[in-house]
Amino acid sequence: MINYLIELAVIHLTLGIVYWVFLRKENQYTLLRAFIISVYVLSLIVPLLELPEMWTYENPKIIQQSSEMTAIMLKPVVAGAENASFASLAYSAFTWIYVLISGWFVLQIISSFYHLLKLIRCSKMKLENGVKVFYSQKIIGSFTFFHWIFISPTIINEQSTYQAILTHELSHVRLRHSYDILIMQLFRALFWWLPTSWYLLAEMKKIHEYQADTQAVKSFDVSLYIKTLISQTLNVNGIILASSFHDGHTLKRIKAMKRKISKIKTWKISAISMVVLLVLFGLSCNEQLDADIKAMGAYSNSITFDQLPENMQNNLADLKDQLSFTKVTISEEELKGLKNKKGLDFESLEQLKDIDPSLIHSMNVNKDQSEIILAMKKDGANFNYLAERSKSDDEVFTVVEQIPEYPGGMDEFYQYIASEIKYPENARKEGIEGRVYVQFIVEKDGSVSGIKTIRGIGGGCDEEAERVLSGAQNFTPGSQRGKKVRVRMVLPVIFSLDRNKTIEEGNGVIAIDKVKAQNSKMKVKMDWKNGVCYGTIFDAESGAILPGVNIVESSTNIGTVSDPNGNFKLKLSDDSHPIVMSFVGYESIEISK
Repeated sequence: MINYLIELAVIHLTLGIVYWVFLRKENQYTLLRAFIISVYVLSLIVPLLELPEMWTYENPKIIQQSSEMTAIMLKPVVAGAENASFASLAYSAFTWIYVLISGWFVLQIISSFYHLLKLIRCSKMKLENGVKVFYSQKIIGSFTFFHWIFISPTIINEQSTYQAILTHELSHVRLRHSYDILIMQLFRALFWWLPTSWYLLAEMKKIHEYQADTQAVKSFDVSLYIKTLISQTLNVNGIILASSFHDGHTLKRIKAMKRKISKIKTWKISAISMVVLLVLFGLSCNEQLDADIKAMGAYSNSITFDQLPENMQNNLADLKDQLSFTKVTISEEELKGLKNKKGLDFESLEQLKDIDPSLIHSMNVNKDQSEIILAMKKDGANFNYLAERSKSDDEVFTVVEQIPEYPGGMDEFYQYIASEIKYPENARKEGIEGRVYVQFIVEKDGSVSGIKTIRGIGGGCDEEAERVLSGAQNFTPGSQRGKKVRVRMVLPVIFSLDRNKTIEEGNGVIAIDKVKAQNSKMKVKMDWKNGVCYGTIFDAESGAILPGVNIVESSTNIGTVSDPNGNFKLKLSDDSHPIVMSFVGYESIEISK
């Protein structure tokens, strides 16, 4: 929604400025009206469309690199439902203010309709050229609304004046000006904070009068028509949806009638076309960048020590600072070939064929999940090759000798995130849960930039995760070959509600309790059948399901993780091996058959 509003504002403001710079003094009123209408159409529709790419990549290797080692994945942080923070309260207050202001404008529109209905009831009506014309003493001057014309009876006394005004108002009817005004009034009611919504509405009203004047002088002498215009009392009826002969800008209207219609200069048309194309090109670039980032977020080949299988963690605990850990996903064809071999043939795997096996400390092959986890030595050409291969065009690394560190260590970073993040009120009310993956870049000076949700769950959770991460500055930057480098990282944030929900009798309101600190034990409901273990994992105290729990067959590289509903299924190689389950913030458990 926020992206939609930003794109809408950019288009409307940019094209509104284009109108002010190039077109406001022109008198091709039909073209001016069409341009303003196009501003509203483009503003409302383009942000909803997925624009086509306006460029192509010449080097296919760039695409391949972006789909490989793309970000250092950090361990998840669990966010529980807590009381609304000051920020969420401020956001709620802002929302109410926004709604109230928009509601006030909508009420103005509704009151105009109500005022018109009252006028119709107390007016006399007759047909003029197939159009209903209403006469009432309560009307000052004249105005038009869709196919209705309202005229003061005092105007009828002078026939030439009456005919001039009637012709003017009939032009409003034929040109359907009321449709423009109604749409633009509704747009302003919703986007009142856009200055161009006010400016273009005023401009459109002037264009309507100029158009109606142009039509009227075709049937009347210009001097007589101008005299009629001047002689009338220039009052506004207070009906914001109406087009009126008696609107202001009288002198401008007189000058406009005396001016000769001139064509818009070619250079202006070229400049306007260029600006419109640049706006669309910019939006296309943004959408392509968003698509690339989201595609990159689907992969996470560079991982941290605490994301390794438990058996690797146990074996490499003393060496973790000397190693870097990489997860390589293999294709179905490569997996089939791998299953038929006892060892690992580096030449047979595209992702590993350029790696020197002598610089790999150890590895873990998970055939069930079609991935290989490598523990790489942080020296030699082998590691440098991986680092350079991970580097993107904007010099952002995802494999480095020294990953960025938060002051006090990464545990301090996780504690900061967990303490600052608040469960959005809207997400709690709607029962929204799940994982939000937030991507960010640690710059060479330790600051954080490029914060973006690459996979979210909505309900305000995505924005809350981004908000808290934006406050996590002053990292010790990452380094490669002794030089500080930019490093891309991804932080998963788990939003989990307490399952102890109660429904109040009689009103259907769901009350959601606070989630307790998740540092207790896990509870498992599990069974074995034909060499397969399956079950569901819960929080032992609250009974909340636990997604993302690591489940590994001990002494093997076979494992899986629990799904969003806490369920898992694992085919075992040997029933005699115990099952080990581990999850951040919980005690690991071991279960034997």
